Amino acid sequence: MSKTQISLENFFIFNSSFGPNEGEEEKKILLFHPEIEKNEKLKNIGYIEALVKFTGSFTLEPTSNRDVMTMKTKKFTKFFFEPEPNFWIVMTIKNPKEQKTKDNREYTEYFTDDVHNDVFSKILQRCYLNFRLFCNTFEHNMIGTDEESQVDHLRMKLDNFFMKYLVTLNLKNCDIFDLIQSIQYKAVSHLTFFKIVNLINMLISIKNLKIKKCIFLYNQEVVYSSISPDDLFIINEYMMESLFPKYFRLKSNQGLDSDRSVGGFVTENETETPQNAPKVYLYGDGKGRFECETFRMVLYNIMDVSLVMLVEDDDDAINDEFYNEIKYSIGPQLGLISKEISDNIIQIQQNVTKSQTEESAKNFIYCNHRNYRFHACFNENNTEITLSNREGKKSSQLSLSIMNLLSDLYSKDMTDELIDSERETIIKTFNDYWIVKKYFNYRSLYLIIHKNSTLIDVAEESSKLLSEIVKNVYFTN
Repeated sequence: MSKTQISLENFFIFNSSFGPNEGEEEKKILLFHPEIEKNEKLKNIGYIEALVKFTGSFTLEPTSNRDVMTMKTKKFTKFFFEPEPNFWIVMTIKNPKEQKTKDNREYTEYFTDDVHNDVFSKILQRCYLNFRLFCNTFEHNMIGTDEESQVDHLRMKLDNFFMKYLVTLNLKNCDIFDLIQSIQYKAVSHLTFFKIVNLINMLISIKNLKIKKCIFLYNQEVVYSSISPDDLFIINEYMMESLFPKYFRLKSNQGLDSDRSVGGFVTENETETPQNAPKVYLYGDGKGRFECETFRMVLYNIMDVSLVMLVEDDDDAINDEFYNEIKYSIGPQLGLISKEISDNIIQIQQNVTKSQTEESAKNFIYCNHRNYRFHACFNENNTEITLSNREGKKSSQLSLSIMNLLSDLYSKDMTDELIDSERETIIKTFNDYWIVKKYFNYRSLYLIIHKNSTLIDVAEESSKLLSEIVKNVYFTN
């Protein structure tokens, strides 16, 4: 039997305060996937409650301020955390296994290390953040005349969202790229950037449109944003993994993909009108943990340009006047900017000449932890990995152990108290892979070199590759 892949065993949300008395235990269940017998649900919840109570006796830190906690057994790895007081989210992952034979006896080997704690902790946190983006917090969804009706309303919202969201999780392929909160930025000329900013400022100044904030993308990469990096990351992930694929698939089915000059509003359904634009709740503008700004999110696309407009949450804000102004006045201007960018785009990878590219395959990851900027080239053919083409990373020949080692290095950067210090680490693996990590000024660069060589040779080659890849990035004093 071949080795199984990482998969989801269960996912559930509960609040112990809803069923504190004997005989009321079922009330604490808010969501449980997949559907199983009631006693089994309560058994899983009781297990987490016992773990939380037991581990809480060893720390003075309040549970609501903790990060995701992990419980690893031979068969399963459990991730659980408390995003809001008394509300717990739990995700149980099946550890990969393989049937083997030794001394004519069959046995099962479980690969617990394949499930990287930090990677899947980030996945669980992202589940909550995506729910909060479109539905607001759990507490805000407690709507009703009494506690029972409030809890029922919350259960309905959780079920409607997570039954669709969980099927999109590609757990078997999660790695360091899911751990990094990354945003793909596109560099443009100064003049073009000023034109984009000027257009956005003009849009915001038109009072009738009630546009408050904007995100400008070229070829699904961010050029300009007026929202915080935390909110931008969640919105960007939603666009890359859900909205854009559906939209371009729909255009292709309708035969409109060949005429790129035809613009349109990007929606979840087949109608182009933005009147049913989703409501979003943004929390990343330096405010309190449970304070937010509410907007309607409208996305318009023409040629290679997409403009996200966060409109005032007003039932009358997105009307026919709004539709006509964006489509017939702003749309053509976006088309002109798209053509200008296509003629003047600055490709970061063009810092490397053709001869240099042929000399060595550069496998690297570059991260700016201040603005979540991400840049990577991560396979044998020097194919760039972008967030709009995340599956490109699956062609990499690197083993899961190498990917998990990269995740360990990245996690150490994020947890180190001296996060603004300068560090360099060189690691050699058992299969002749060298990993060079350079960290300074909230930036990280990871070089992966597959070469049977000495430490001195690798240090020299890494310095050469460093100058090629991030020539203009400040790394040292």
